[in-house]
Amino acid sequence: MHLILRTALVLIVLVLVRAPASAQPQTSITQVQLGVRAAGKTYPLALSAQNADCKEPLDFRFTSIAPWLKLPADPVVRGVAAGQTRVLMATIDLTNMSPGHYQATVEVDCENCGWFIFHSGKIDKQQLNFFLDVAPAAQPPGQGGQNAAQQASVDPNDPRIPKPQRAKLQAALAGLDKANAAKGPCKEELAKLRAAAAA
Repeated sequence: MHLILRTALVLIVLVLVRAPASAQPQTSITQVQLGVRAAGKTYPLALSAQNADCKEPLDFRFTSIAPWLKLPADPVVRGVAAGQTRVLMATIDLTNMSPGHYQATVEVDCENCGWFIFHSGKIDKQQLNFFLDVAPAAQPPGQGGQNAAQQASVDPNDPRIPKPQRAKLQAALAGLDKANAAKGPCKEELAKLRAAAAA
């Protein structure tokens, strides 16, 4: 579990709501470089919506049509008070992505910005352009169905190995097998935590 948490990269993008100079709503465009990520993996992406100056609480709807930038089932951040920030958890899903360069656009619209709120706060629309390079996935250990003992460079049951060292090697390989078996529940727990964070 600790290994998964250490390798998971949380990317944070701030959607800052500001007052444009004119009374008409404007679109603010932000370019976001996500860097290089490995194919076949998923990464959490934190999108933050901030009400910088509107006196009324605001609701922000996030929209993405890119298949690899996935938003939660309810992609709305609700009731963001003046001067406050709320987070929406998204996912960069590269499980079915080939290596290459990709782009995605996320649009953020204020759902309750009627004439009164525009008149008093002048909220602008946000557009986030994400750029991502997908690298080939690393060769996973144990590919081909081999267990840890089969991958070892020495046979843990070789009688030529002194008994104390052989016992330590066998214990280490058993621990590695146990850790690999625990990956499934860890992934499920991580998915639950992401769902809880999105809620």
